[in-house]
Amino acid sequence: MSILEVALLDLEASAGTSIELGPDAPLEAGEMNSFPSQDNSIWLNYSSIVRSTTEPSRNVTVQISSGSVPPGTFIEVEAAADAGNGDASMGAPSSALTLSTAPQNILTAIGSAYTGDGVNYGHNISYSLLTKQLQIMLHFMRQEQIFYQLL
Repeated sequence: MSILEVALLDLEASAGTSIELGPDAPLEAGEMNSFPSQDNSIWLNYSSIVRSTTEPSRNVTVQISSGSVPPGTFIEVEAAADAGNGDASMGAPSSALTLSTAPQNILTAIGSAYTGDGVNYGHNISYSLLTKQLQIMLHFMRQEQIFYQLL
């Protein structure tokens, strides 16, 4: 009997996996934009079968693959613990990460496991747009693509 390696990753959300982050506009001239801007509508699902004894687990990395974050701001991303609807050796979430163009582990130590499929399955992903300093941001119409990879 032969069991094949499996490494599948999927992002799920009720209304699509594109998100928009930006400050709330002030209601009165002279007021500051309201930060932070957050979104937690995306769930990361995976199926994994690991056959290797020398590399018995996988990691999920995250990075900005195109675009840039507006000056004076940064995006934090954090994965919650697994929702508990799957089974086996689930991944361990890292603490909040500041996104950059370099890959960073958002989940580690995924063994042979499955999360279940869809919203409320797997790991809830939270994004926050934060300011590096208090200032009025006039331009937020940039697009960033975030790339997830199950290694």
